[in-house]
Amino acid sequence: MNGCWYNPHEDEGDHWEIKFRGVTVWGYFRPEWRQRKVTSFSPKVAFSYRDLATFLRFLSIPFRKRRPLVFVTGRQDMLRFVAYHFKGVDIDLYVRSETVRGDSFFIECFRFIFRKTFWLVFFKDYRRLLCSLYKIRPKHVDNESVARQVKAIIGDYFFNYILRFFFKDREVYFSNCVVPQIERYQNLLNSCEIQHGVIHSSHLDYAKIPNGLFKTKLLAWNNFWEKVIIEKCMFKGAVISSDYEPIFQSSDGFSFDVLIYTTVDDEFSKKIENIDCNSSSQIIVQKHPRDYYRYEKIGGNVRFGYGVNALKAEKVVVSDSTLIRKLNVSGKFFYYMMAGEEEREEVARRLMSKYDVKIYQDYEIIESLNDIM
Repeated sequence: MNGCWYNPHEDEGDHWEIKFRGVTVWGYFRPEWRQRKVTSFSPKVAFSYRDLATFLRFLSIPFRKRRPLVFVTGRQDMLRFVAYHFKGVDIDLYVRSETVRGDSFFIECFRFIFRKTFWLVFFKDYRRLLCSLYKIRPKHVDNESVARQVKAIIGDYFFNYILRFFFKDREVYFSNCVVPQIERYQNLLNSCEIQHGVIHSSHLDYAKIPNGLFKTKLLAWNNFWEKVIIEKCMFKGAVISSDYEPIFQSSDGFSFDVLIYTTVDDEFSKKIENIDCNSSSQIIVQKHPRDYYRYEKIGGNVRFGYGVNALKAEKVVVSDSTLIRKLNVSGKFFYYMMAGEEEREEVARRLMSKYDVKIYQDYEIIESLNDIM
């Protein structure tokens, strides 16, 4: 989702100086307070023997041989990156359930308990931090939201010390799994964060962070993203780069007319429902992993697919996602379908900034699917 773009040059005053026991906490509040809209995921509460076995494996880390510890979300793109980057390396992998079933349920429960209880143990610190934040809280953020984040910060802070005990002298790589966000600013684990999505000049996790605050290393997928992080985000931390560049496999011809990659946006989904049903085009829709729209009015010439090769489609329609980079590297012209209150000039500027693609040369902008039928 694009949401409201944050201006990284906007004055944040002394927000970065708001700290808990010497560690800045502003990174926890930046997205909501700057009204940056992001997709969220609420997995179903489910676990199996795998989660229990993984929890026991986690507890035994100090007693086993030293292998790189890798913690990632259960997404195909992340798992493919890990398989590529650590090829030939004996790693200890932990996965948080998302669109792919994970195995870290009980470890995450352990962290959840810290978040829900430790603020009571350190109530004076909790009240002090709340008072500091209430003074600068924007009107669109309520007190309950602030309190919830402060509780999370205190829990994460101390949970990270537990992890340090288990991870002593280990290589640690993480991305939204088990290792809390505060590790970026604590660096208790001497860890490396793995890039987990599009990074651009307005990305609130990395853009315009004062020198010395982001303390962990950051592993970029490849040199393209490393350059974006350093030059466009003005990132001051340590960046290392892999050479992972996913592309679509070449195809001898077209198997269907149109391939549409959905996103998490009801308006975008409704435009798919509004396709001209009289069209003879063969259309395949590949849903975003977090797209829960029901698509009750889909025409008879539309079917759903998964893992579809974009090069087998004559025309490809996308929204703002990492697929744009993959399509461009694969040499595939695409169509960007606007949604919400997007404007052509803003879209062209944003895509150029984020993916280095040029309108008319690499893609065209459309308002509805009927524009290309």
